[in-house]
Amino acid sequence: MHRLGKLERPAWWKFWTSARRGEHVVLLSTTSLGAATFFKELKKAVHQPKSAFVFIHGYNVAFDTAAMRTAQLALDLQFPGAPIMFSWPSKGGVANYPSDEGSNEWARPHLKQFLNQLRNRADADQIHLIAHSMGSRALLSVLQELSGGPKFEQLILAAPDVDAGIFRQLALQLPALSNRVTLYASSTDKALALSKRIHEYARAGEAGENILVLKGLDTIDASTVDTDFLGHSTFAQERTLLTDIFNLITHGHEPASRFGLTRKPHNGGYYWSFRS
Repeated sequence: MHRLGKLERPAWWKFWTSARRGEHVVLLSTTSLGAATFFKELKKAVHQPKSAFVFIHGYNVAFDTAAMRTAQLALDLQFPGAPIMFSWPSKGGVANYPSDEGSNEWARPHLKQFLNQLRNRADADQIHLIAHSMGSRALLSVLQELSGGPKFEQLILAAPDVDAGIFRQLALQLPALSNRVTLYASSTDKALALSKRIHEYARAGEAGENILVLKGLDTIDASTVDTDFLGHSTFAQERTLLTDIFNLITHGHEPASRFGLTRKPHNGGYYWSFRS
């Protein structure tokens, strides 16, 4: 039985137990498709309202985990359209941060090409983008090169592992590319803390004193969510966050119209936080 926000897998200590259909989330098979066949099948999956979302995973996430996470998101968000995963070649290991950075950079032209094709060939009225952690770095680097086409509907950046100074520059262009831009930040994200130590600069996904409050950006402080970001699945596991993302994607409501958020002033502006 699936529980909201959970990616059911065999317990780590039951090393003799294999994943079971009906009990665990299982990736049964993968099929390689050419572009023409892929977009033909995608059009069949886009229902009324014609919509799709693209999930771009973060560091330390292998292909099969990203695929299962995308399926879990679609199920828990009750998404009526087509769920899509863009997978870049993360090694899926905590110690592989430097090599994941290189793979993330390598994937950017491929992501740009895919998003361009998606806007032109998916036959979707709404395309939502959900990027997590280092996945936000790839997405933001290519979005600035996609100006001039139709807007994306919702742009959701969950704990973005992006240099805060660079993000401030890129953020100026985001409202022209998406109808709403939402940043979920945290002061307890261990992966962001690791990144900050490595790069020696604040990250865009940080909360606390470094939380980013920018024009055209809805910043949500998710620090009170009681879970561990190090597994790089927090935003997809926590019921509070899932409920907020559901309302955001389903209704497109601004934070003031979404349940459970409190407005807080910061540096002449304001951000939102989940009520504890």
